Amino acid sequence: MNKTFKKIMSILLCCIMVLGMIPQSAFAVENQSDDVVVTTVVNGYYDENGKWIQGGDGSATYEINDTPVTLSKIAVPVKGAENTYDITLQVRTSTSVTTKTGSGAVVL
Repeated sequence: MNKTFKKIMSILLCCIMVLGMIPQSAFAVENQSDDVVVTTVVNGYYDENGKWIQGGDGSATYEINDTPVTLSKIAVPVKGAENTYDITLQVRTSTSVTTKTGSGAVVL
């Protein structure tokens, strides 16, 4: 019985090793439809308490050193590609320049 048990165990382990060598991607389920799912991009922001607030146009305005800075983000799904987006990020600010002129004198 000991010899029979060893043969059965060796055959079982051999089968397990052969199954372990099969690539797992062979068992992966492929997308059954050729339709591309269009994902809607949802704009929003986190408030002071960390709660997600949905809405807005994807832009925010802050003041840094009394200068307004506008940040905006636009994400558009790429047709024909799953989970792929074209993302445009913009930072807009303005700078004011003040020129002070001193008194001038004309020498003849």
